[in-house]
Amino acid sequence: MRGVQSTGVIATLKHFVGYSSSRAGRNLAPVHAGPRELADVLLLPFETAVLDAGADSVMSSYTETDGLPVAADAGLLTGVLRDRWGFGGTVVADYFMVAFLASLHGVAADLADAAGQALAAGVDVELPTGTAYLAPLAARVRTGELPEELVDRALERVLAQKERIGLLDARPGDFADVDTGRIDLDPPAHREIAARIAEESVVLLANDGTLPLASPGRVAVVGPNADDTSALFGCYSFANHVLSLHPDVELGLDVTSVLGALKTELPAAALTYARGADVDTADTGGFAAAVAAAREADLCVAVVGDRAGLFGRGTSGEGCDAESLDLPGVQRQLVEALLDTGKPVVLVLLTGRPYAVGWALDRCAAVVQAFFPGQEGASAVAGVLSGRVNPSGRLPVTLPRSVGAQPYSYLHPRLGGASSVSNIDTEPVRPFGHGLSYTTFAHADLRVAEPEVPTAGAVVVSCRVTNTGERAGADVVQLYGSDPVASVTRPVAQLLGYARVELAPGQSAEVVFDVPTHRVASPTGGWCGWSSRAASTCSSAPTARRRC
Repeated sequence: MRGVQSTGVIATLKHFVGYSSSRAGRNLAPVHAGPRELADVLLLPFETAVLDAGADSVMSSYTETDGLPVAADAGLLTGVLRDRWGFGGTVVADYFMVAFLASLHGVAADLADAAGQALAAGVDVELPTGTAYLAPLAARVRTGELPEELVDRALERVLAQKERIGLLDARPGDFADVDTGRIDLDPPAHREIAARIAEESVVLLANDGTLPLASPGRVAVVGPNADDTSALFGCYSFANHVLSLHPDVELGLDVTSVLGALKTELPAAALTYARGADVDTADTGGFAAAVAAAREADLCVAVVGDRAGLFGRGTSGEGCDAESLDLPGVQRQLVEALLDTGKPVVLVLLTGRPYAVGWALDRCAAVVQAFFPGQEGASAVAGVLSGRVNPSGRLPVTLPRSVGAQPYSYLHPRLGGASSVSNIDTEPVRPFGHGLSYTTFAHADLRVAEPEVPTAGAVVVSCRVTNTGERAGADVVQLYGSDPVASVTRPVAQLLGYARVELAPGQSAEVVFDVPTHRVASPTGGWCGWSSRAASTCSSAPTARRRC
């Protein structure tokens, strides 16, 4: 948020709130979260972004929570967001959110009624069409059914926002000297950032010692995502969101596939390639060639996963919901056929969501996870396989055991864990925060500075981390907290802070976490009457500093 807004561009938080917790995980579905879960889990990232990062725009959610559509909920859009958090920016609607009050939620009689409810609740701008906020809203104001002051309120917020970023001062002639032909949208500095982000985000899920590839001889590279650059990008990337509709237009960016990156990364290896299967069809016609390539090789790299798209045009992306947590199509069968050859298989997952791949963790020589790693993602994955990059990514989600164990979060209370009175094991095959490295780290000397702190203070915790291996690497030190005896049920573990620490072999560093006390607070009532901030002067998000 701070980075985007430091350039004069307004960052918009979406979707406020509950959109990420819809029933069955479906896009545009009702949310059944109690007031405590709203306050304790769903509102927290928005609160942090508003109070700590200064986000200047919020997009309200399509969803309804316990029967109340967000677009008409003044308690959220005004009571929590503005009155409690002091938000001074604009609240904007996404496409048909206002119209849905009439057509989908059934709480408004028509577009004019929907517009009046949304405006009164606190929605300032209807994007992008103005279906309800143009003629229907104007008519309602002219008849006196809606106070004109509500329109003035929204207008003042929009104009104030434009004034803050200088839009009211600019004139068309101010940009006449800009040479648009010299604008470089892909400069080396940006590629360097993309490479660093990709390298730091790749997660090594499993490894029997096969990785890194010391001196590979014959390597079979197999899978539908092995030689497909679009597999590196998410659904809203330019490559998949726009160019997918214009197949005759070139990407215009220098992007290589995993196969191409491996050719560069492993110049001495003899690489063979077979696609094997599609991402999402039932065609097994390519299995024979893929299996033959694996049998002739010393090792097989299988690159599988998702095809990003929108509204059913992919296996991952907006409107591409999943009925199963198995890999799409016949990809699991392909990988199992490769494993049946007896050759070591390194599985590379290029996906937009976590899949139930416990079977692969047990049988594959190594498993590497990359969540749509972007323009430099193939090079990052190849670098992890070769050892040029020491993996340091950590899972931002739990890796599910089965669809029957879902929904599951690392924030679950004790009751949400495995139980002797249920035949379903909810324990994830890889937990939140998991990630392997090619070196080892030891943590010692855990210390809490003060046994008691004031409610508006901070809990200061420190530990010493040492690289006990033989190569340089980065450890992501994670601080978790729990409340063994609480007034309400609490998560068995809650991430309070983390720090990425780069260390040479044998090097140590002290990591100190400053955790504001509100991070360990819990609501005792509904969100309408509760704020997670103990005091307006309390410190911001948890911070970590390193002492060598």
